[in-house]
Amino acid sequence: MAPFGSPTHGQILSLPTMEAPGQGGLMLVFRPWSEQDILEAIAHVTSPVDNLDMFQTQFEQFVREYGPTTVETR
Repeated sequence: MAPFGSPTHGQILSLPTMEAPGQGGLMLVFRPWSEQDILEAIAHVTSPVDNLDMFQTQFEQFVREYGPTTVETR
């Protein structure tokens, strides 16, 4: 993330979760992503307009892999 006062300070970041080792096994932690990171992660998901069934399958896989919140999937 950009330092406070920099030209990009205040940009909106999505904070998807990722698994990391913890004392009791794997745990979910938040990892900051840039808008470009998000676009690259979702790029493989087909548009629901083009193929709804394929979109559903790919989007479910995206959610399993990246763990976005409901707000982040909008």
